[in-house]
Amino acid sequence: MKLIRILLASLVFCLTLPSVGSASAQAYPNRPVRLIVPFAAGSGTDIIARIVSHKLGEALGQQIVVDNRPGANGIIAADAAAKAAADGYTLFMGTWVGLFAPAGAPQDVIARIHAEAARTLQTSVVREQFLQNGIEAIAGTPEQLGSAVRAEIAKWSRVVRDAKIPKAN
Repeated sequence: MKLIRILLASLVFCLTLPSVGSASAQAYPNRPVRLIVPFAAGSGTDIIARIVSHKLGEALGQQIVVDNRPGANGIIAADAAAKAAADGYTLFMGTWVGLFAPAGAPQDVIARIHAEAARTLQTSVVREQFLQNGIEAIAGTPEQLGSAVRAEIAKWSRVVRDAKIPKAN
């Protein structure tokens, strides 16, 4: 019986704003990539991040450093990721265990990471490690993750509005 079952909704990158393509993917990455995780080391999300970052780093030819930033229900980590340069060197493993990049990250870099991440999820090593930890991987597209996030925001916005919960200052 699986101890933990985590649905990896989409191992993709969701951009809130379109960006202009560039030749940046040819040289990307030429230094380590930081993966911000909003939960403590040893959490389910951290386990996924460490499994994926190791193999994804090998595929990209650069180390991916997991940076755990727990606290404030993920706001601390999300804020750090949102304020990072939109260059593909800071990623965020967030909602529904999807990978996100800051808005404006180059589309060609996102496409490269997405392609390598999708391949990484299909490797026998990652599948075996996920299985041992009770994790199921389901790869999707950036558009699918974006749609899921928008649907959740709409759903929870209605809940907050209907419950008359005041906005925080």
